[in-house]
Amino acid sequence: MIIPTYNDNEYLPRSVSSVLSQTRSACDLIVVDDGSTEDPEPVLSPFAGQVTLIRQENQGCAGARNTGAEQAAGSAFLFLDVDDELTPNAIEALEADALRTGAGVVFGTVLKRGPDLDTPEMLIGDRRGCAGAPPHPAFRNFWKSSIQTCGTAIIRRDVFEDVGGFVADLRYGEDRNIWIRLGMITAFHWCDEITLIRHRRRGSVSRRYADMILGSVRAQFHALEWCDQRGIDTAFLGIEHQDLIDRAFNRAREQYCPGAAERIIALAHERNLVSSTVRHATRMMWWSRLRSWLHGGPCQA
Repeated sequence: MIIPTYNDNEYLPRSVSSVLSQTRSACDLIVVDDGSTEDPEPVLSPFAGQVTLIRQENQGCAGARNTGAEQAAGSAFLFLDVDDELTPNAIEALEADALRTGAGVVFGTVLKRGPDLDTPEMLIGDRRGCAGAPPHPAFRNFWKSSIQTCGTAIIRRDVFEDVGGFVADLRYGEDRNIWIRLGMITAFHWCDEITLIRHRRRGSVSRRYADMILGSVRAQFHALEWCDQRGIDTAFLGIEHQDLIDRAFNRAREQYCPGAAERIIALAHERNLVSSTVRHATRMMWWSRLRSWLHGGPCQA
C-alpha cells in the first residue's frame, strides 16, 4: 500500500486511517513524502510503528509511487491518493477477486463526496466496460481513464514491474498511460464492491487545463511508442500519431484554451506531425482572436 503526499497534512491522517482499519490488513503501508515544505511526521506520529515514511526530493506523483513500490514487500500494489479513503473491506474484496480470477488488475467502484462530509454521496459512473482480456482494457483506457483513480485498484507486482511502473516524466496523464500499457499485457477485472470514497478538496484549484490536455497526448504517445518497442501491434486502436495531435488540438480549440493549442502546435512541429487540420485550426484561432480584439475583447461576466 503506497500513499504519495505533497503538503497534504490536512488529508493524510484520514487516508492512513482508512488503510489501517481494513478488514484485511495490508502487507505494509508506505507514505512517500515527495519533497513537501511541511513536515508530515507530526500528523503520522499517532500511527507510529504502523507506517513507513520515505522522504525524497520532488519528483511528482508518478515518481513517488514508483519509490513506494520499490520499497513495498507485497505481491500486489494499491496506490492511494492522499485525499481519498478506502472503504473498510476494499483490500479484502479486491484481493479475493484477484485470487479467484488471476487478473493482473482488479478495480472496484468509487463513491464521490463533496467538500463537506454531509454532502450527498454519488457513484462515479460504472466503468466495468474496461474489464476483460488484453488488449481490450488498453483500448477502453486509451481516450479516457476507465479506472477513475489508482486507489480503487490493485496491481499485481509482476505485471507492474513488467511494464516498468509509472512514467516519472509524466506529471499529467500518468494514470491513463499505465492503464494502457497494463491493458496490453494482462486482464482487468471489475470487483462489484464500493472500494473507495473520492473526496473533493475544499477550495482546491483544478489542474491547469493546458497541462492536462498536453499531458494526455504525451501519455498516449508514450504508450504507443512503448508498444512499438515491444513489438505489440496497436492496429486494433485504429489510430495514427497524427490523429492524436489533431484530436488534442481540436479539444483545446473547442474549450478555447489557447495555451494548450499553442503547446500542441509546438509538439506537432517537434514530431513533424503538422497536418492540414492543425494549420487550418491555427488560422481559425488567430482570426477569432483578431475579431474579438476588434470588437473590444471578450465579454466580461
